[in-house]
Amino acid sequence: PESKLNYYRPILVGSFAFDYQLWGSNPFAERLVNIFLHVLNSLLVFAFLYLLFKNFELAGLAAILFCILPVHEWVVRYIVGRGDLLQTFFSLTSLIGFLLYWQEKRKMWLWASLGLFVLALLSREAALLNVFYIFLVSYCASRRFKKAARVSLMFLIVAVAYYAMRLQFFPIGEGAHSPDTIAQGMVLGAQYVLRFLMPWTAMAVLGHGVFFTVLWALGLIGLLVTQLARSPDLKEDMPVVGFGALWIAVGAFQFLITQKVIGR
Repeated sequence: PESKLNYYRPILVGSFAFDYQLWGSNPFAERLVNIFLHVLNSLLVFAFLYLLFKNFELAGLAAILFCILPVHEWVVRYIVGRGDLLQTFFSLTSLIGFLLYWQEKRKMWLWASLGLFVLALLSREAALLNVFYIFLVSYCASRRFKKAARVSLMFLIVAVAYYAMRLQFFPIGEGAHSPDTIAQGMVLGAQYVLRFLMPWTAMAVLGHGVFFTVLWALGLIGLLVTQLARSPDLKEDMPVVGFGALWIAVGAFQFLITQKVIGR
C-alpha cells in the first residue's frame, strides 16, 4: 500500500527553488551545491569543537574526519540528501551561537542560536535532537547538571511547540508507533553507527545481516579500546571520548525521530 510522507521542510524546498532559478534543472550544479555545503559544515565542525575544547589539533582532526567519513556519502552524493546538509549547517551554527552565548553571556547569541535551531527544524525533523546536543554542550562547559538543564529549557520549549504544530497540521502516519516500526528505527540507528567506516553503497553490496552487523560492531569497539590503551594521557582524553560517544549515540536516534514525526 502507498504511504504518505508528511514532510514539512520549507528550507529544503526553498533551496531547490533557488537552484532552479539560478541554473534550471542541472543535476551537476545541484551536486556541487551539496559538496559546498558539506565542506562548509566541515569548517563549522572545526569552529564548534575549537570553541568548546580550545584544542586546535583536536578540532582540525575532527573536521577532516567529518569531511571524509563514508557515513556522509549518501547525503553528499544524492541531491535529495541536502535536507541533512541544511539541517547540519543550521544545527552547527546554532550550537556555535550557543557556545558564544555561554562564553560571552550576551543574550544576542542565545536568540540567534534559537532562531537557527528553528531553521534546522524547518530543514529536517531530526533537528529535534539538538535539544540533547545543547544540554550536552551546556553540561560539558559547566559540569553542572541543573544549570545545563535550565539553559536547555528554552530549546526544549521550541521543540515541543514544533512537534505539537506537526501533530496538528501533519498527523503522524498510521503505524508510526508500532513495535515493528520502532524496532526498524533502532536497527537503522545501529547501521548508521557502523557506516562510519563503510560507505552506504558498500553495505548494500556486502549486506548488513545480523552476523555482519555484529562483526563490524566488535571491530569498532576493538579499535576504540586499542586507541584508548595506546593514549599516554588517558585520563585527560576520557572527557573528549565520552563527549564523542554520547554525540554519536544521540545521533543514532534520528531514525526514531523520523519514524515518530513523519511516520516513516
